[in-house]
Amino acid sequence: PSGGSYEDLTLSLTPASEAFGVAIITVKVTDGPLDAPIHTVEKKMVINVKPANDGPSVSAIPNQSINEGEATGNIPFTVSDPEGGLLNISVTSSDTNLVPEDDIHIDIGGFGMTHTVSSAPGTDVGLSLVITPAEDIFGTADITVTVADQEGERDSKTFKLMVGVVNEPPILSEISSKITKEDTSS
Repeated sequence: PSGGSYEDLTLSLTPASEAFGVAIITVKVTDGPLDAPIHTVEKKMVINVKPANDGPSVSAIPNQSINEGEATGNIPFTVSDPEGGLLNISVTSSDTNLVPEDDIHIDIGGFGMTHTVSSAPGTDVGLSLVITPAEDIFGTADITVTVADQEGERDSKTFKLMVGVVNEPPILSEISSKITKEDTSS
């Protein structure tokens, strides 16, 4: 129109937190007063907000204390994922002399040191962990439980496993009988 001007305008949209889906946005432009516009132009656009992958989580696990030669009892923990799906759980040890990283010394619910579970969206999956330290070794190890979803997001929690020394009786080897004469040493 004569005497009018065009300006480039930008429209910014921010979806609500944790919201996704399809929305139809209508943009309306008018000239003249708002209560009596001369011309009106209307355009619609479709906005598709894709869901973001929210990472899985593993619950906190309290520090554990046992004596050498013992295994922990069942140590309960939970994993979950807001979107649900397959979750991979693994366990590592900071001291592999004290707690070797194998299925004999680290066991998640009878499946060994790694396990995969299926999670419903936002639902906790209860699991248990048993740690069996190596024989005749004491000390402290950081045990880390990690959960990862299929998109690679992960969460880890670490707890201390303290294995106390056990005072074992001394060992005396067999002493054979000796025959000696009086007033002599043998």
